[in-house]
Amino acid sequence: MQKVDSGTYFIDNDELENKTPKLIKEKGLSHIPEDRHKRATIDDFTVEENMALGLQDQYSKGALLDYSEIEKKN
Repeated sequence: MQKVDSGTYFIDNDELENKTPKLIKEKGLSHIPEDRHKRATIDDFTVEENMALGLQDQYSKGALLDYSEIEKKN
């Protein structure tokens, strides 16, 4: 991630400028690439499965997605 050159942004009154990607993601901020179909989603996945991408630590048991955890969040 690039460092912020100017400006600030807040979530829940917490300034997130130049914080780690992990902390920013934990706060709920996401990045959607311009070419999201090529770089950010898997066409054969459902919307729920695509939403869990990058959050495997929260939504998986070993190498498999834990669908009961995914459904709890929706």
